[in-house]
Amino acid sequence: ESERLRRVGQSVVGRWQHLKVGEAFTALKERTIELHDMRTSGEKVVRRWRQLDLGRGLASWREHAGRQRRLREVSEKIVRRWQQAGAWAALARWIDRTRESERLRRVGQSVVGRWQHLKVGEAFTALK
Repeated sequence: ESERLRRVGQSVVGRWQHLKVGEAFTALKERTIELHDMRTSGEKVVRRWRQLDLGRGLASWREHAGRQRRLREVSEKIVRRWQQAGAWAALARWIDRTRESERLRRVGQSVVGRWQHLKVGEAFTALK
């Protein structure tokens, strides 16, 4: 009888141990599923944020491109009107005269600079 009770006791203890191990594996499985779901939903949120940022960037670029296109159209229209009205020739002459004036100013500065260096050199030579 005592042998039978011992086997029954071992059987009960074994079942209880298997039950505890099973509960541990069940808890582990549930936690793994929970973490996977959290990670998946987090990735979805991040993906939505990135798409939102890309969408904003694309919209901003489209607005900028539209403004640039409008500015180009307006400037081309102005140039056509100037060409047709004869103002283009006057503007071209003004641009040429401005460039020539700037060139002469630079040449004059160069001449003055060389003359000043020559005078300084003559002063040092006279001191010797």
